[in-house]
Amino acid sequence: MMSGCFKDLTIYVYALILIPVQRLSKKQKLEVRKFCAHAHLKRTVRKITLQYDQVLAHTGLHITQFTLLVTASLMGEVAVNDLAAQLALDQTTLSRNLQVLQRHGLVEMVPSPLDARVRLVRITPEGEAALARAYPAWRKAQEEVSAAFSPQEYQQFLGFLSRLEASS
Repeated sequence: MMSGCFKDLTIYVYALILIPVQRLSKKQKLEVRKFCAHAHLKRTVRKITLQYDQVLAHTGLHITQFTLLVTASLMGEVAVNDLAAQLALDQTTLSRNLQVLQRHGLVEMVPSPLDARVRLVRITPEGEAALARAYPAWRKAQEEVSAAFSPQEYQQFLGFLSRLEASS
């Protein structure tokens, strides 16, 4: 009599032999390439991120760091969880980004006075100064990106993105 592990393996092997391998047709693959919202957004985000990063390079900030600092500044002293939710980031990714900003003195991490287990993020005066220095470069990158649209199209584009974000 076969033990459970070997029995499961035997069934798996028979399934591999007896069940024909399913493959996508070229038409299905082209459909994914042409219509997949994720693929289009991911490619576009990579290109736009590179564009912003190139323009911001002399400031020492990446666009992800710039937007994180802007959000932290707007929210004031904020719990890491709340900041992660606002930025739609998982805590691990946010923590990695915060460590870099903290190392450069742009943010501080302090325990909450209400619950010592909760860490609060606070932008430092150096962080505010870095934002002020980077803002003109961000404006330049913003103008370059939005130049692909008429002003009305750009507002529609942002509206479409907001609708997608809200529906997820």
